[in-house]
Amino acid sequence: MFPFPRILLKHWSQTWLFSFLLSFFFISSILFLFTISEDIQKYIDLCFSAPFAFLDETIFAYLTWTTPICCFTGTILTFFTFEKNLEWSSLKACSISPHWVTGTILLLSALISVIAVSYTIFKSDASALTFRADKVGFTMKVGERSSWFFQSFNRILKEGKNLQVYFYDDKGNDALRIRCEEASWHRGGRWIFRNGVYLSFQTEKGLPIPHPKENKIQWKEVEQEPFYKKVSTGNTPLRKVMFSELSICELNENPEFHILLSENPENLSFQKLQEIMQSTSDGNPREIAPFRYQYAKIWVSFFSCLFATLVALGLVARLERKSLPKIFSIILCGMVIFYVITRISKPLGEAGIMNGWISAVFPYFSILVFMLITQTQLPSRKSLRVQQP
Repeated sequence: MFPFPRILLKHWSQTWLFSFLLSFFFISSILFLFTISEDIQKYIDLCFSAPFAFLDETIFAYLTWTTPICCFTGTILTFFTFEKNLEWSSLKACSISPHWVTGTILLLSALISVIAVSYTIFKSDASALTFRADKVGFTMKVGERSSWFFQSFNRILKEGKNLQVYFYDDKGNDALRIRCEEASWHRGGRWIFRNGVYLSFQTEKGLPIPHPKENKIQWKEVEQEPFYKKVSTGNTPLRKVMFSELSICELNENPEFHILLSENPENLSFQKLQEIMQSTSDGNPREIAPFRYQYAKIWVSFFSCLFATLVALGLVARLERKSLPKIFSIILCGMVIFYVITRISKPLGEAGIMNGWISAVFPYFSILVFMLITQTQLPSRKSLRVQQP
């Protein structure tokens, strides 16, 4: 039983952290310069008015993918530094298990991953959502049941102007339409339509008529209507009613879910994406697919630091110094493969052609397969020692 190599692990840990911070400083500086170059005056004003928001938009916003790169390069640089003096190669000769070193590096990567995860999860929603209060052309499509079209919509007050609502029957034909000047959502779970017209269409179920007292739809027989036809076409309205204020419990779709769907998935916080995933709305799966992919990508990125460190350890922990040029060629090939696979899987996941979770994991899986293939071709330490005179 050998004593705990505290001094050795401290030495390796400090070198790894220094290499990580050096990589982080280098990559963040490049991203910082590219970000502020888009609108220098904007970021100067933001720096003085809201310093934390400035750091969030220029540096912290990229943590989920800069930290894995820094863990990877930090591990490579650490082993390269110690391999100059053959310190890694001498560990076994000193009867010290290399697992102490690799385990410590993995632990440091896990701690960094926890920091990045915590920031991503608990980041303020206000920093992620920067939309205007008024949105032009806001739409809500509730599966095959109804469609809502607002000319403009205030996403804070939940009020819209010039609304058209299409309510469909079981076969997808028009059952009723509402056109109104204003519509507002109340927290009680109902819409109030003001100054508009209500159109009823002939359906197999009957004629949908609004009940003013119960605020719901009544289905009446249509044989006595003047424009009744035996064939239910649903093209011509049989009843037209003007109203100053109307509320129907069948039209009670909560706009919150659709407001989130109108946003760019990459601009939504983790909490907002989680709300979409937990929503019970019967929206189109293809419509939700980009948000599912972004949600899955964030979850997968939580483990990317450990994955990047494991890949780096697999590259350098079993090779001699003279294999370093080969390592760099493998790193370059791996980066190209990861980029290409990501560019392929992202549109497939966002379009719903491929499952969002599979699309998010597939680039990492391709790198794992690539590493397993290359590792069988790389010379190990044992074989290299046999070849040495």
